[in-house]
Order: sequence, then structure tokens, then C-alpha cells
Amino acid sequence: MTQATATATAPPPVPTPLPSPAVAAFVRTAQAAQLLPADAAPPATAARPWPVVLLTALGAWLSALPLLGVIGLLLGELLLAGIDGPYIAGVLLLACGMVLLRSHDLPIFVEQLAVPLLFTGAGALGFALFQHLPYALAAALLCALALGCAALVERPWLRMLLGAMAAGSYVIAHGGI
Repeated sequence: MTQATATATAPPPVPTPLPSPAVAAFVRTAQAAQLLPADAAPPATAARPWPVVLLTALGAWLSALPLLGVIGLLLGELLLAGIDGPYIAGVLLLACGMVLLRSHDLPIFVEQLAVPLLFTGAGALGFALFQHLPYALAAALLCALALGCAALVERPWLRMLLGAMAAGSYVIAHGGI
């Protein structure tokens, strides 16, 4: 393959969005005050347009509802069979969600599909914990679970949701509700 055909078939580079003027001015000010190195640059922003992200997330969440219904039908006997059923189902769903969310270069549709798995697993574990343990202990364990998941997940928006779950569980554990 020649140089001309290699450059002709290569895809064009994806343009990276420029930072806002306020961020660029802040970086220049910090560089002038020698708080940042001279070659520092603002972090690159995501190249996905927000309408695409929103519609993809909506499609994934709508397709997650029948998927969770099928999982409920498959694991229904396990949930009702004994004392350990909700624990097993919760750990399985939580593990599947965490494995998907920790994958690199995950398509946004699969990422948004993994979030209901994560929350359904946490819900099943919460159901089991609150059924078999005192409320304060169950809420403290859910708080620890949410903090552990937040530490393992790399997406900031999901860390905030898990942090909110941990905060709510902490309030319940300490008799706030």
C-alpha cells in the first residue's frame, strides 16, 4: 500500500471541542501565577453530543425493563425459595453490572444497560438485608456496599449516584428516618 492510498482511506481526525473561554482564562491566570506548568492544558471534553447520549440512554433504559423482567422470571424461584435467594441474585446482578461498568471502551448503550443491573442487584441485596437484619445494620451494610461500588466505578456521574445512595443509607443507619 502506498503512502497516498493510506492517507486517502484513513478516517478524518475527530475534532476535539475547545474549552470555554472562562476555563482557558483560568488556566492562563494559573500559569501566570506559576500554579500550573507552562504546558498545562484544560482537560478534553467528551466528543459525544448530549442529544445522542440522552436518546441512547433512554433507549437503553427502556430496553432494560423487559430484560429485568426476564431476569425476574428466571430468578423468581431463587428469590422465593429460601433465605439465601435474594443474596445470590443480588450478588450476581451486582457483579454483572460492575464487570460491564469497569470495562474500557464500553459503548454507551451497554453502559446505560449495565446501570439497571447494578441498581437491581443493590435492591435485591437491600431487600435481603432489611428482611434478615436490624434496620441500622442493614443500612450500614448498604452504605458500605455503595461506597465500595463507587470506589470501583470509573464514571463520575455514577459515583455521584452511588454516593447519594450511601448518604441515604447512612442517614437510615443512624436513625434519621
